[in-house]
Amino acid sequence: MQMTRGEALLVLAAIRIQAHLKGRSPTIAEVAGILDRSETQVRLQLNALSDMGAAEVVDSAYESHAVIVDHLQVEHLTEEAGPALSEDLKDFERRQREEAAKLARLFDSGQYEQKQKDQQQQMDEDFKSFQKQKPRNPFGDD
Repeated sequence: MQMTRGEALLVLAAIRIQAHLKGRSPTIAEVAGILDRSETQVRLQLNALSDMGAAEVVDSAYESHAVIVDHLQVEHLTEEAGPALSEDLKDFERRQREEAAKLARLFDSGQYEQKQKDQQQQMDEDFKSFQKQKPRNPFGDD
């Protein structure tokens, strides 16, 4: 994942601000909230920062927290925004929206309930035909 210096510094600043306000390491949702971005996007950026040694995601039993490790690691990043990052994120979010819309259509149209009813009916028929079958003699004396 390609990240610019400005984006990296913005994420690190959000972590610092939330840590100051909360008095603890912020969760990914809290960092995403201050940046007005999706948690998925922030998690991808934190993973990129983690790969370069600038930040870390610490998983606890209930949530994940963002921690700054070495803020100087982002200084070697370029200032220009690479189109690859923004295009990848836009593509990912577009696919997520399409999948959510597909699931919403499936449940709203009643197809899901009908599919479940059809499967239940098929299982009932299969079970009835199974009950009518004579069991196979294990000794072969049919």
